Amino acid sequence: MVEIHELNMEGEQFRGAKTAHLPEQRQINYEVRLKNNPKYEVAEVEESLRSIFELFDDGIKSLIPKQDKDKIVQAISEIMDEIETKELMEAMNVVEECVAEVIICEESLKYSALPNAVLGKFYLFNMDKAEGEEEHIDEEGDGEIAACQTWMLPNKAFYGLWESLHYSSSLKSDLIQYAETSFRLSQLGVSNTLISWNKVILFHGPPGTGKTSIAQAFAQKLAIRQIGGYQNTALVEINSHSLFSKWFSESGKLVQKMFAKIRDYADDQSVMTIILIDEVESLTSARSGSANEPADAVRVVNAVLTQLDSLKKYPNVLVVCTSNITGKIDLAFIDRADMKIFVGPPEPKAIYTILESSIHELFHKGMITGKYSLRSEGYDLPNPSACERSLIAIADNAQGISGRTLRKIPFLALMKYCAGAQQVTLDNYLNAVEKAIESDKVERKHLSDENIKMEA
Repeated sequence: MVEIHELNMEGEQFRGAKTAHLPEQRQINYEVRLKNNPKYEVAEVEESLRSIFELFDDGIKSLIPKQDKDKIVQAISEIMDEIETKELMEAMNVVEECVAEVIICEESLKYSALPNAVLGKFYLFNMDKAEGEEEHIDEEGDGEIAACQTWMLPNKAFYGLWESLHYSSSLKSDLIQYAETSFRLSQLGVSNTLISWNKVILFHGPPGTGKTSIAQAFAQKLAIRQIGGYQNTALVEINSHSLFSKWFSESGKLVQKMFAKIRDYADDQSVMTIILIDEVESLTSARSGSANEPADAVRVVNAVLTQLDSLKKYPNVLVVCTSNITGKIDLAFIDRADMKIFVGPPEPKAIYTILESSIHELFHKGMITGKYSLRSEGYDLPNPSACERSLIAIADNAQGISGRTLRKIPFLALMKYCAGAQQVTLDNYLNAVEKAIESDKVERKHLSDENIKMEA
């Protein structure tokens, strides 16, 4: 059976209407993960999906389970002629053979039940299962060093990462719109002198807030959506710290060699190349102009800025950077970033969603028993259940905790407060989560107090 996320087909009405052309925001779009070595061409799979999805008035909520297919087709045959019924059966067979999973796009969820919403796009993709490949460059006197890791996208390593990240702002949609606009202007050959954009994004904020994760997930999403029309996407993750040499004046040369490798990818205009520079402050520390400033550090900053400028001519390149300490970044680099996005600790609504997704996973795996009375969007829905009210209170109390820590809380709750229990009720587990959060706060306060004493 094809897996469908966020979908439910109960109560749908057949319509047989064709897709209308309405504004993008009213369209319901889907991401479609294909099985390995599908027997049919991508265009035929998309046509089959569309012919099935167009049968329903509302945004379709599920494909037909294999065991129910004959029954559904029998019902449909009563309102369709023999040829149409046969075509539908053939479409179902194509989808069953080729499609592993269909996910309704996040931005389409709110429109799926609207009467004027229509079927939009299908983003069909294959998942690459290969690990990232380490790239090496020569360092004089020390042989080769690992300078970056290259992933072909979409990749299994980042699957589901985008959906696991929750923000109260429009961060995700802003990123997609930025990429679409940037690649469109590049491909049209718009003058960068008259309209300036550098294709550089900077995510900044405290540690543990998911800056690297959103950068990787963003790259994955661009590959799935094939934004810019690129059939292939490469993510090049630069190891910033490895580009500093113990040999005087060598670091700047290492940066140049690193970007020479990047240009090898960029020269292939059929590949979208996304460069991720994690902890970019390592390479772009602010130049003070002091006579005591290390000359090699200045050379590195100059080399990075020069190389970034040289990439502007490539329409298929996007640079994404992260930083925990923006105060140490050179202003010339900050000025080159088109988008400077602060990624802070999640707000209560996002905390609720993060914890609920973790709790649902434990329920799905059988570790939490009984009735499941949590809704994924339950933070601000009317008539919350008792368990939802408990989780809302927990989320409010957890404000200020990083996303990285929140993902650990469900494990800590099991380990510390459900020890030895093979299964636990939802009520008891929510109590354990509350205790785990309080425990984490106490531990962090102790660490903070120790640091204050040491500084004193």
